[in-house]
Amino acid sequence: MKKNMKKLFVIVIILTTCFGCSFLATRFTSKKNLSFNQTNLSKDANKFFWDNYHQGNYDSIPEIIEKLNHALQESPNDLRTTAHLGFVHIWALSERQRLPQISPDIIEHNTLSRRYFTEANQMDPHDPRILGFLADQTILEGIHLNNKKQQTEGYFLGLKSIRMWPQFNKFTLGYIFSNLPPSEKNFKEGLEWQYETSTTWQGRFNCFTKERRRTSGNN
Repeated sequence: MKKNMKKLFVIVIILTTCFGCSFLATRFTSKKNLSFNQTNLSKDANKFFWDNYHQGNYDSIPEIIEKLNHALQESPNDLRTTAHLGFVHIWALSERQRLPQISPDIIEHNTLSRRYFTEANQMDPHDPRILGFLADQTILEGIHLNNKKQQTEGYFLGLKSIRMWPQFNKFTLGYIFSNLPPSEKNFKEGLEWQYETSTTWQGRFNCFTKERRRTSGNN
């Protein structure tokens, strides 16, 4: 009996030591530092992304991803390129109806988008847009994998992003929820968030328009 207890004690000590080492190693390893200094390759890749995105060139997505990946390999701490990679994968997934045939592996864009926004959020946790997109992709991946824990994690990330910038993130998170089945409890909340955001911006636009008319009439 004493011998068994001694063995058990030794095993506990070993496991505790291993856990402690891994915790300390990860806890005190320096985080990935962000960089806003872009190389020429990064500038060209990001310009190529914006030019094609604004023109709606969905067919250019594979080439955009290739250029951004090359730029990121050259400058791994480039926050802008990392975030744009996350966004272009969202674009690929959200407009998949434009494809002549939708392949089952289209969902990989969701996984990759979440990966890049996780990286970007670690580099800059104070950007509400990045956190909002990370929340969206975390929820979406949780839905596809039927992972309730991940969906809950994404939901609370989304609430945090809304507190940081409600006008932007209520809309993005609401868009994800509005695509849920109407029977889901978050479906109604998503519609309410989108409606609240649209009416807020509509009110501001109306005030701006009235002011423009008033000042123009006085000239």
